[in-house]
Amino acid sequence: MEDKKKQNMRPCRICKRTNHLEKDCYFRGKPQCRNCKRFGHVEKDCRLKGNYQANCIEENNSSDQLFYTCNSVAETGEATWYIDSAASNHMTYNKGAFQTLDESFKTNVKLGDNHIVKVEGKGSVAINTKKGTRIINDVMYIPNLRTNLFSVGQMMEKGYTLHFGGDSCTIYDNKDKTLKIAEVRMKEHRCFPIHLQYMGRTAMKAQEDQSWLWHRRLGHFNFQGLKILHQKKMMTDLPQIQAIGSLRSLSTRKTTQEAIPFRNLLES
Repeated sequence: MEDKKKQNMRPCRICKRTNHLEKDCYFRGKPQCRNCKRFGHVEKDCRLKGNYQANCIEENNSSDQLFYTCNSVAETGEATWYIDSAASNHMTYNKGAFQTLDESFKTNVKLGDNHIVKVEGKGSVAINTKKGTRIINDVMYIPNLRTNLFSVGQMMEKGYTLHFGGDSCTIYDNKDKTLKIAEVRMKEHRCFPIHLQYMGRTAMKAQEDQSWLWHRRLGHFNFQGLKILHQKKMMTDLPQIQAIGSLRSLSTRKTTQEAIPFRNLLES
C-alpha cells in the first residue's frame, strides 16, 4: 500500500523523483550546479565543466530561471523535442511544425549569453501517433531557439502524470491514470529526447475532409460515434475519424479556412 502511494506522488520539484515529498528531499537547500545538474556544488567549482552544453533562457526583465536544457548533437533535429521540467511552456524553433500560428503574440526572452531573442508567435502543432492525430496547443514559436521543448509543468497542469525513475520518463494519461502514453529513455547529458512525426497541413486537411464526408454520408452522425464505429470495425471502408469538438457549418468552415479543434492528447 505504501509503495502504491509513492508511485502516485507528484515528482519532487527539487530532484524530480517520485518516492518522497519535496519537504523530505535529501537535496533540499543544497546548491545545484547549472553545468552538470548535480547537487552539492556550483558551476564555477564543477569538475565536469566544458563537457556539458546547456541553453539558458530567462524571461525578459526578470532574473527568474525559465528553463535549462541539454543540447546533444546526436539527438538534435527539427522533430526532436526534449522533456524539460523547468520549461514554462512548450517551445519550438520550427515554424513548419505549426498547424496554426498566431503571429500577433509577441514577447522577448534572454539567452544565457545575454542575447535577447523574440517569441514570434504561439500556436498548435499536430503530430501522428498510434492512436491518430493529436494536437499540442499553446506552443511558443522562437526562431532563435536551439532545441524544441516539452514543458513538464504545462502537461501536469492538464492532469498528466510524469514519473521519472531509473533511466526513463513515463507519461500517464490525464483521465486514465493507469494508461501509459509514452516512455522516454534518458540519453547522454541526462536529457529526455522524444522524436515526433509532424502531421502535414495537406494530410491533416484531407483527413479532416474525410471526417466531414462520413459525417454527412451517415445523416450527420456525431463524430465520436463515427470514431467508435471505426475502432470497433463495425463498418467496412470507414477510415479513421477525427473527433471534432466544435461543429460548424461546412460553408463557414470553407469560408474562414480556420482549423477545426480536435480532442487533444497533450492539451496545453
